[in-house]
Amino acid sequence: MLCFVAALRGSGPSTADLLARYIQHPDEVAAELGSVVDLDGARSDLDRLAPKFLAGLPAKVDSVISSVPPAGPAVSIPEQRRRDLVAFALDLAGANVAWHAPAARRLVEWGCYNVRRHLPPNEFDHRWQLAALALLEGEVDPDALREHLGHVDAQFPAEPRALLGRALADEQATAPLEFVSEANLATVNRARNPTGASQAALMARAAASYRALLSVEPLRGEASVRLAHVQIALGQYDQALATLATVDQESDGFVRYLGYLFRGLALDHLGRPSEAQAAFRAALELGPNAHAPTMALASSLFRSGQTSEASRLITNLLPNDDQTRDVWWSYWAGDFQQWGLLIRRAREFVK
Repeated sequence: MLCFVAALRGSGPSTADLLARYIQHPDEVAAELGSVVDLDGARSDLDRLAPKFLAGLPAKVDSVISSVPPAGPAVSIPEQRRRDLVAFALDLAGANVAWHAPAARRLVEWGCYNVRRHLPPNEFDHRWQLAALALLEGEVDPDALREHLGHVDAQFPAEPRALLGRALADEQATAPLEFVSEANLATVNRARNPTGASQAALMARAAASYRALLSVEPLRGEASVRLAHVQIALGQYDQALATLATVDQESDGFVRYLGYLFRGLALDHLGRPSEAQAAFRAALELGPNAHAPTMALASSLFRSGQTSEASRLITNLLPNDDQTRDVWWSYWAGDFQQWGLLIRRAREFVK
């Protein structure tokens, strides 16, 4: 049995040793990865086996990664092996980003080096970059995100998701620290505001970045709801309502859900509780029992004297309050909510 397969199944070399060899001898390990993917003739075996390896990655992975140069000497890697290698590197980073963020980021950029040097870029490279972008957005680290966006721009100028990513990085600089992973807190705290600008100035910059995207058709809907979110934070409630005027016409459920939630918040701040409650109910139609609109609706109802319904909402929410079911909690993480889909689309090119 190949040692790579053995490691995936929980036996054989230690994961740290395998990871070191994986980076230092890409041809050899990529060939083994191809055997894993072809195991029993089913591509889905990578999905089934890889988590056993990824979940067991030891803490010393950081020292293993840091000992490897970010970009080694150019070597000739056959195209299929290159795809196997960088797809697995991204998968490995994705499984460990919450616990080993610096190491995961280094894996992403090491893989990105092998993606960028392939000229001209192909559809696999495009899908890989979109998945990598989503992963780095999920870290809520604006500096790291901006650095990687330069790599995406070099390969795929004017990529819509990269345009949105730049605006998102501006807004991430204002994110509450509760939405930043513990592994990134120190880095993000240092990088949040190197220019000394006020929070309001940072939000105004984010608003301008989103406003510039309203004319980009693939981004108009999401840019609108994100602009409205910033406007609400700035106390510009009327402007936020105007920005959200066409949210009912959006086909993207994520955009419509956030649009209704933000519309309700703006209306509540303007002292229009009945309209706010209707907006929160519209959000709940798209996300039944979702935490954010349930709490917002219950609060509005309570202040309006409708205490019985408010109490009933909270009573029903408490035993089923799984915040992972509410996409609001992934707001600051951009495309990370689609990480599973994006990495699967990249893996479609793995043999």
